[in-house]
Amino acid sequence: MTQKSDLLYDLILLARPIHQQVEAAIAAMLSETTVTVRMRAVLEQLENLETATVPQVAKQLGIQRQYVQVMMNEVEAAGLVKKQVNPAHKRSVLFELSSAGKNVITQIRKAEMAVVESISQELTFDSVNKAHQVAEHVLEGFRNLNESLKA
Repeated sequence: MTQKSDLLYDLILLARPIHQQVEAAIAAMLSETTVTVRMRAVLEQLENLETATVPQVAKQLGIQRQYVQVMMNEVEAAGLVKKQVNPAHKRSVLFELSSAGKNVITQIRKAEMAVVESISQELTFDSVNKAHQVAEHVLEGFRNLNESLKA
């Protein structure tokens, strides 16, 4: 292996602990709300997609549709989303954020961005941009590999 591939492998190994630390911080930030980390994930996707079916949210999150259905049921029960008729499919309804859901995810994202802004103070724009490019390249490489393994 080359030094470059060793360093990239070390970067890939950091993905899990980074994810765990971010999730723990988000859970702590949400502890005074009625929103869980998994509910927050659904709200974020609906904020980005505006309207979506459960399978569409599952694809964006990279997790099973059945698991997202449980999550969607939770946010619906909390009044954070509302259903719409899906003209493209009779049984697969569209979900969108309710006004309460929009307010909740806006407040959550505002608090999270304050933390991200603080962490970013010691980094240059160029270093963050390069890290983003590398992460996208690694993700795409593994997506392509997984697609070819399914074939």
